[in-house]
Amino acid sequence: MELRTTMRCLQALQNLGISDQHLISWYEAVFVNPDLSRTDLLFQKVAQHIVIDDLLELSRIYVTQGFITGIRSTVDYFRQIVGVKQSVDVTVSSTPHSRRQFGGVFLYRAVIENNILTESKLLIDKDLWRHQPASTYVEIVAHEMWHAYQTMCGLNWIRSVGFLGISPSSAPLGALYAVNMLCSIEPDDDLSGYGEQLSEREAYRFNAFIMDWIETLFQEAYLSGRITGERNVFYSLPICH
Repeated sequence: MELRTTMRCLQALQNLGISDQHLISWYEAVFVNPDLSRTDLLFQKVAQHIVIDDLLELSRIYVTQGFITGIRSTVDYFRQIVGVKQSVDVTVSSTPHSRRQFGGVFLYRAVIENNILTESKLLIDKDLWRHQPASTYVEIVAHEMWHAYQTMCGLNWIRSVGFLGISPSSAPLGALYAVNMLCSIEPDDDLSGYGEQLSEREAYRFNAFIMDWIETLFQEAYLSGRITGERNVFYSLPICH
């Protein structure tokens, strides 16, 4: 992380009212060395809601109804199993070239005004990522819907409590999400710092966990004879709509 990013984060934490006593520990817990093990049980609970029939149905939607409908169906699916209560709109546009280098082809965007979520949407680039198997979109959407979950939990914390006198070790995850949300590092400013912060590291860990879980489901279903060639529909068949 760049020095200027560190100084900006520390100042942002102070502006939230975090005391000097806990300033460094908050900085480390959110931006440097987040405890990623705290969501292990939650990841397990979410994954247990995923079943083969649902994945095959998502594949069928991509093939028969096209890219955009498939993305919307996948968003609704993961929003429900993750427990995201706010609706998430899917908006198709062109990603500015300046953001494409940072992976800004799929982006969850939340706008909060006066502690109210006024905008919750998944932005996708209309010109890219159309010729991929369903598994690619499932992994990306899982990542972005975890960001939606983080936003929901962080916003709930902001509405109910504050940050005065709280150490990160005793704070619930909602408090850490709230701090990260209010003091976030943007990829345009510091790409390394962006990838190291809690919100991004946790979301990448989530989508990797989900895809490992899904692969296990398919392997077990294939070995038991429950499915045959359907696995290729999820992992290999390109989406060309």
